[in-house]
Amino acid sequence: MKAKDRKKKNEIKEYGKEFEGDIRVLCNQIRENYGMEEVRALVHEKKLHRSCLDDGKRDLSLLDRDYYWDNRRGDDGVAIIPYKFDKSFDSAFSQNIVTSGLNDLAKKSGVIRFVKRTTEKPYISVIDGDGCWSYVGRIVTEKQEISLSTRGCVSEGIAQHEFLHALGFWHEQSRPDRDDYVKVVEKNIIESAKINFNKQTGANSRGSPYDYASIMHYPKSAFSKNGKDTIVTKNGESIGQRSKASESDIIQLRLLYQCKSGPRTLKEYNESPCTNDCKCWKGARGCGTNDGACQGNLVCSNNKCVASSAPSVAPTPAPRPSCASIAFDAGHGGCSTYQKGTANHAFCTSDRDKKDNSILAVDACSGCGVCAGAPTVSAPTSSTVTASPTALKSENEEADKCQECYDFMEKQNEKTWKQTWKEDCKQIASDYTKDSKKWKQACKKACKAHFKKDKSPKKACKNSNWCVK
Repeated sequence: MKAKDRKKKNEIKEYGKEFEGDIRVLCNQIRENYGMEEVRALVHEKKLHRSCLDDGKRDLSLLDRDYYWDNRRGDDGVAIIPYKFDKSFDSAFSQNIVTSGLNDLAKKSGVIRFVKRTTEKPYISVIDGDGCWSYVGRIVTEKQEISLSTRGCVSEGIAQHEFLHALGFWHEQSRPDRDDYVKVVEKNIIESAKINFNKQTGANSRGSPYDYASIMHYPKSAFSKNGKDTIVTKNGESIGQRSKASESDIIQLRLLYQCKSGPRTLKEYNESPCTNDCKCWKGARGCGTNDGACQGNLVCSNNKCVASSAPSVAPTPAPRPSCASIAFDAGHGGCSTYQKGTANHAFCTSDRDKKDNSILAVDACSGCGVCAGAPTVSAPTSSTVTASPTALKSENEEADKCQECYDFMEKQNEKTWKQTWKEDCKQIASDYTKDSKKWKQACKKACKAHFKKDKSPKKACKNSNWCVK
């Protein structure tokens, strides 16, 4: 295939049959941002259901505004966006490209973090669908799809473009003020695609200037019927790049996601870049002398959020209760009354897989160092033998393989796991394109080993074969 033909094929994938080529929309979004005339046109094109013509009808999932992915934040205040690759999107090569594009967005903005989904809801599911498309904003309570066809849509730039739609971005050239910056040449546009060039009437760019370099801007020949330009810039600037998010795109991400209280304007961002509500990332300037305006453990030094150089202070240990009062093992009584079978035997909570049936409960509590008068464990001295690099590497690799299982176990509740494991294990198994039944069984086996047989998470995960991938 010639380079020119290949470029045309890829362009068709991104500028396809959806609204504006790659947007799946809801009635309310079009009604509020474009008006009823656009709604009627989209109903005629069968891109919206005819019920959208009812002015009183509202999308229940949308309610009064577009939703953003700010419903979940980390301890550092960063917005957490869970995503996963659908079974149809099973190419490791393609997955790495998408992941790289998302990591770039997260690193440059400093206010969002993409994480591989385990059981979180809602979440974004990347599918190998028909072309490139996405919804605008968070419009579901469970799974929201983004299509990145492996036949023309897999690049870091296109992945960023579609994910930015999902994060709340519209196309740049659809802004109400676009005629001040570009001219749309209708005579060169495919007749059925002219609707894609209509302007919005209610879009809110939050004071950001028009951005020719935006990754959300159409290229100059989008939907051209004759190869000639359909959009001409008034100052000769190039448009439509799909390499990476522009500087203005990154700033708009911060306007939408930096503040816990919700989006803000560019003016507010410029006047107060870092506040207790809108915390800043490492290297950002604008915190003044306020450590609370920086994310996590960062501190403000010379008006800049930086890593703390102060040595960490060891916390004061809490006073230990007496052996007779401590709850040694949840569900089996206190140290002095612990019963397992017919003998009053026990084992350390930290070593549940090394149960010693010769140790009485009260002695075990003292030996584990969890009650008053128990022996303390001294810190390692200079004579301590250090593990070899090879051994450490082996241990780390083993831990990485089982981390997913450990994380899953931590999220389960000992009292309710019987009611939840089926659905949770089913979701975990769906992440694997092959032998999903095998992974579901491994998940079930791990849960039973941990909660019914008192195995440690590490041993339960290993014995279930979950760590073998």
